[in-house]
Amino acid sequence: MPGVKALEPLWSQRLNDCIISAAFSSDGRYLAAAEISGKLVIFDARLGQRLREIPAHGFGITSISWRPGTAELATAGQDGKARLWSATTADKLAELACGAEWVEKLQFSPSGLYLATSAGKKLRLWSHTGELLLAAPDHSSTIADLEWMPATARFPGDVLAYCGYGGLVFLKPGQAQGYKSFEYKGSMLKIRWSPDACFIGTGNQDASIQFFVLPEGVDGPSRDLVMWGYRSKILDMAWDPQSRYLATSGSSTIIIWNCGGKGPAGSKPDMLDFHMRLISELAWQSSGPLLASGCEEGLLALWRPGKASKPLATAHLGAPISQIQWAPGDQTFLAASEDGALNLYAIEQIK
Repeated sequence: MPGVKALEPLWSQRLNDCIISAAFSSDGRYLAAAEISGKLVIFDARLGQRLREIPAHGFGITSISWRPGTAELATAGQDGKARLWSATTADKLAELACGAEWVEKLQFSPSGLYLATSAGKKLRLWSHTGELLLAAPDHSSTIADLEWMPATARFPGDVLAYCGYGGLVFLKPGQAQGYKSFEYKGSMLKIRWSPDACFIGTGNQDASIQFFVLPEGVDGPSRDLVMWGYRSKILDMAWDPQSRYLATSGSSTIIIWNCGGKGPAGSKPDMLDFHMRLISELAWQSSGPLLASGCEEGLLALWRPGKASKPLATAHLGAPISQIQWAPGDQTFLAASEDGALNLYAIEQIK
């Protein structure tokens, strides 16, 4: 594409299998990458050097999460277990029985005090050391996604949202069951809190986005609206740092809704075209204006939405992109693909 720079990686690595999940530690020192076959690899994030390989789950890994402010992380597996690990020693710190044959999701809370796991219909909360704190009543269906509310000055405390067929449920540590819920006649697949915790977007099986507006927090009044018109179910969503724009997948076009002012209802979204296949990954900087996107064809693009209608820089990874993650500090980002490739890029290339 004329005028668009080519992204060249600072470093590249290749694992032996599809990368199902990858994430940076909160200090940016480590990168953890999980192969779908069950191996966890710890890298020096700056240099790309392999530090440790951990046979984390014999039947495959489904999800990983770092404990904030530490070098500890959790893995979820197809063996019905979640495990806690030390990235510095590769020691197993704890093993958690999550109540079903397959653990789909897990995530540490922003405080680092709690770990949430979902396995089938079962939602469990654990202490950071692996002590079971709560086994919630079975959800009405398999839990598709979970996400902790971002830590904000306005809304302190840990609140978990999880979803599946039938709607969205909120849970606080110390409560025996969900204390608030939103019903939905369909399957919710993805949850994304806005950074200011005033909005939640859910991506749905029926090719729609459901917005929940929570201007006074989860405990206050709320309103909701649904945005239709996508070609397929929503694979990913990403909020900008100011909580105004929500970038969404659902086709080969990035659709960005403006949630400022009166919200997205009745407005025309911005649409960014470059990808030729279904968009699989979206990731906005945590404090900057850049958005990274990847698709099932293996095309990677870096955008500055609102300033240009074409990408600033692109690359072709050669296989479907399975993960995009910004490193702490927003100066580099990782793109991983289904053929096992890991590539780290720097935004200084586009300056």
